[in-house]
Amino acid sequence: MSLFRLTILVVVTAFLVNCSFFGDSRIQLTPFEDIPLPPKLTLDEKNTTVFESPEGRVGLMLAYGKINLEEVTAYYQTNLAETGWNRIGEFFQSERRRLLVFKKEKRSVAVTMNEGWLSTEVEINVSALK
Repeated sequence: MSLFRLTILVVVTAFLVNCSFFGDSRIQLTPFEDIPLPPKLTLDEKNTTVFESPEGRVGLMLAYGKINLEEVTAYYQTNLAETGWNRIGEFFQSERRRLLVFKKEKRSVAVTMNEGWLSTEVEINVSALK
């Protein structure tokens, strides 16, 4: 394969990977290597705090975006299971507030979702289990 063709192939592939043709299925990296963030959410880095512990990374991650509770719930039920988390509870605190709780090895994660008029706030609290 010529260098020109290889260059064209690389450029086209990079474009398609980043193209909206593929929708919002891309995974966003977060401070927690095993907890992804839905593509429609934006990480609030100023209000996110993560610490290293013997059990792994723990802390609080905040994100905001235009996404409904059903989308966030489905996203975390699927994606956290894929990274080894086991769901241990789901609570509907109100029509616009929901809590999901997961456990993995020596850590737990509580995903609290608050759907507002303009955006949804998602709080992810990762704690060490003793």
